[in-house]
Amino acid sequence: MRHFLILVSELVMNFPQNKLRAFAIANGDSRRNKFYAKIFSALLLLIFCGSFWNSKVPTANDNSDGWKELLVYSKYDSGELADSRNEEPATVGETGEGKVPAVLNPSVGVPMVEYEQINDGDGKTIDEKDVGAGVETQPSVTRNDSKNETLPSEFSENDMSSFQKKAHAQVRDWGKWSFWDGYVTQLGPRPVPDYETYENRDVPSDTIDDASWQADAVYVNHFIDSAIKLVIRTKEAIVAEYGLENDLPFRVNLAEIERSPSGKGEAHIVKKSSIGGGGWIESSSLDGLVRRLLHAMVTEDEFHVVVAGDASAAGYGNNFNQSYAFQFHELMETVFERLGVKLVTRNMSQRGKEGTTKMSLAGSSLYGPNIDFLVWDAPSTDLDVGDVDFFHRQAFLSGNKIPFLWGGMENELGNLFLDAGADVGMPNWSLKGIPVTTVDEAQVKKLAWATQYLNCENANAEICKSKKFNSACWVNRSDIVPPTVQNRQPSRAQTDKNHGFRMHKFMGRKLAFMMLEALERTLEEWMEKSMMSGYPLADEEWHITDHYNNIRDASEEINDGYCEERMNFLPALCKVSMKGRSEYTPRFDPEKTSISSILTPSPEGTIPSFPVISMLYDGYDLPIASQKVPDDEINVNEIAGKRSFMRRRQSNLIEYNITSATKEENVNTGKGISSDWFLLDQISGYCDGRKTSHCNRNVDSNCLLDGHHDAETVLVGYHTSSWITFKLVGVKAGIFLIAMKIKTKSTNVNKKRLRLKDENFVGTSPFIPQGIELDVLVNENMKTYSASDLDIKHIRKELDIIQFSLDHDTEKKLDYTVGLQLRCTACAERSEIAYLEISHIYWS
Repeated sequence: MRHFLILVSELVMNFPQNKLRAFAIANGDSRRNKFYAKIFSALLLLIFCGSFWNSKVPTANDNSDGWKELLVYSKYDSGELADSRNEEPATVGETGEGKVPAVLNPSVGVPMVEYEQINDGDGKTIDEKDVGAGVETQPSVTRNDSKNETLPSEFSENDMSSFQKKAHAQVRDWGKWSFWDGYVTQLGPRPVPDYETYENRDVPSDTIDDASWQADAVYVNHFIDSAIKLVIRTKEAIVAEYGLENDLPFRVNLAEIERSPSGKGEAHIVKKSSIGGGGWIESSSLDGLVRRLLHAMVTEDEFHVVVAGDASAAGYGNNFNQSYAFQFHELMETVFERLGVKLVTRNMSQRGKEGTTKMSLAGSSLYGPNIDFLVWDAPSTDLDVGDVDFFHRQAFLSGNKIPFLWGGMENELGNLFLDAGADVGMPNWSLKGIPVTTVDEAQVKKLAWATQYLNCENANAEICKSKKFNSACWVNRSDIVPPTVQNRQPSRAQTDKNHGFRMHKFMGRKLAFMMLEALERTLEEWMEKSMMSGYPLADEEWHITDHYNNIRDASEEINDGYCEERMNFLPALCKVSMKGRSEYTPRFDPEKTSISSILTPSPEGTIPSFPVISMLYDGYDLPIASQKVPDDEINVNEIAGKRSFMRRRQSNLIEYNITSATKEENVNTGKGISSDWFLLDQISGYCDGRKTSHCNRNVDSNCLLDGHHDAETVLVGYHTSSWITFKLVGVKAGIFLIAMKIKTKSTNVNKKRLRLKDENFVGTSPFIPQGIELDVLVNENMKTYSASDLDIKHIRKELDIIQFSLDHDTEKKLDYTVGLQLRCTACAERSEIAYLEISHIYWS
């Protein structure tokens, strides 16, 4: 039926609108004539429905005469792609079938001939060239663009030949993306709507040029048809990867949310079905996710997925790229790319005990302002439902976008849906429906590779534990020789409570399957609504600003939620947009969101400078052999169209110096106390939570492939240090908070080395030693706080926040300069030093 609609739309929608376009312009009333064109289109549609209802509509691979009549044999030039939806154009020569057909209509391409038939006369297929040795280029200086980097030359032609053979087999069995836009080749670039002029890129449909792809019925319908095929075969490949006969372990159930019959006002989740094992999504919330996805496709936008969780969600015990966030990304990146959308996935999870609260107090500053899909997965640290509610409320209040919420606590999610109209759903990470591994090795070998050692019954639990991790610290390579001996595996966190690589892949597949189901529904609705409202799609079907505003405004009206109960010391935190800076990583845009970035000259006119921790090397790591999918197993990423690493260009490798600055240089001895402020426990690189960012490659690292972005870096100053001053921009609510610890330590000269972080030093707050004074400068007004004067908010055992007054008595946004200086009146007498650790600064 879908193919029938496509054919009808080509003949019907293009004919009257194109033919009447010149008449409309000539008569100065294009809107009225477009309306007439649509009426005429509808009449023709009825005629075609009667005439062709029983006719065969050829498909992409149909060799029938009817299909050939729509084709001419021609040759078109290779060139730059118009956008990521296009299959790469090729200069086509003779094949076994004669010549390669190209579509007659210049506005859209159609799928070409079978994969093995395409060549350009030199004996190699076009796709063999795609996966072969790439064109030599100059080394790229782009730090985080995966398309500008390649793996070193250790990969031989044999590796490429093996990849080619497997790629051919995957395409033969599953098909491939083959949509292209012939308009670009024959007529030049299409006009692009002025997205940035409008809030949230909500371009009015009547301002979109008729030559834009959004207004081209033939383009849109062929594109949607190819996109649906891509989504379906990717879903089917996931199911086949696990050797299953159905998709039940991945399927997401629809649910309804209503007030609890208990009368307590809490939400009650009513699942329509519990058949699927992928979790649940509220029915109208699915519509909200569909709108976000459709908006991203129509506006060629980015789609941001952020995972905020604990050590297990971060992937501890595994290499960072094995975490489920990146298992999801590696598969879905290509799918989104083909749909014209750039997928950005950040794993912002941290191993600390402070949970998400310490980051959420900074609003969207540290997680990022443009989150479309927000995953909460911190059950081991966010033990209070109020912490989760605060995390979600700040995502609504401080971001540019309003994210879809995936994960949380059921009552809390339900209340946000009922009170604010939030779009919500809950994952289910259970292994229900996955074949069980037994101690019988023969039985294990019969299982699909992805399911082996994944689901062990209690009696056989040990066999799965023994196969739980396959992470590594280094792969030998000729261009880099680490100066530090590398461990065999990451030494930390390979524990029972952290997921192994198989579970992370399974969780990533579940998340991907949920997104694929939403994409399939989005594409189907796009086609149906376009047939009704015309091209481009009507504004009310995809514009997003009103949806965002409705949720944000409603969330500000909540007065008695879990957040207010949790933040009872300052309920305004649940209603205002917070900002913040930190030295913790991962964090969004690290260079602009560090505490260092808001330093300003102190009263003495100085600004502390901190040495940059050098990375041993830049560029991509070599793949770990044990993590490759076996050649005889289904590779879902390749079926979805994942490009080979062979196509990346030469990376920019930097020379290293083993004497480069390391954190040890910031540790002071007991023989003399430095008066400088410094950063403690830094890691190297650009640590923003993305897989493509290079982080944590310190020269002295003993596990360079660990890759985790998580570091609890703090800014440290002594009681002998000078002032340190910060610039707070755009203060509106008058809130100023600092997450910090004030401690003392003996300077006993018998100690060989004064380490500022050991188990004796990281004490329990809110205790602050006597004799401590803190001078605080707000603009030009200074106030001295004794230990008893400090307004400490003991949020949880591991998190203390100190609140300071800004005397802000206006609703206008103002900038403030705030300075700190620690003093200790009793340290000399007690042979101690006092120092201040600052991890986060918050304001609103």
